[in-house]
Amino acid sequence: MEKSKKNLERASILLILISLTSLVIAAGVSTPYWDGYPLKLASGESQTIDLVLQNRAGNPEDITFRAELTSDGEGIATLVNGEEYLVPFGTNMKVPIKISIPEDIAIGGTREIDVSFKQISPGDSGMVTLVGGFNTKFPVEIVSVEESTYFEPEPESPTKTKADNYIFKILAAIVLLIIVIWQIVRRKRKK
Repeated sequence: MEKSKKNLERASILLILISLTSLVIAAGVSTPYWDGYPLKLASGESQTIDLVLQNRAGNPEDITFRAELTSDGEGIATLVNGEEYLVPFGTNMKVPIKISIPEDIAIGGTREIDVSFKQISPGDSGMVTLVGGFNTKFPVEIVSVEESTYFEPEPESPTKTKADNYIFKILAAIVLLIIVIWQIVRRKRKK
């Protein structure tokens, strides 16, 4: 009897762990920047980037998350669309974050942006649900304008190449030769 009770306890614990695993992988967040691949912005530059909340696996239910900037990079980051995001099952939801670099900031520093997402438990369902959460963070490097992630160089104006110059000179010589021959032919006809 004692042995079967222990087996039942072990099986129960195993089932609980399997259930928790499906809850853990039910949602996640992805970011386009990470350590080793930072967002690079210049002084005075402002950009909005999108983190992506995912609700793809696990229990087939919609999940509401509350976003919080746990580190705003010393005041350079803000959540654009508020704090709560309903992510329907099987979909992705963009979470825009605006990054604004002050004009007077020195080139060369790095700021850390850290965003936490906590699942909001449905309050009136009467059921106790596990409230999950996760964090994501990415660095923002302060760089020169030319090094910025969003820098686009001015398109170069078309310049004449040496071949273009030779073609122009050859055409000019041909036109001049035609005019000289025409003048000679015209004089011979008058005589």
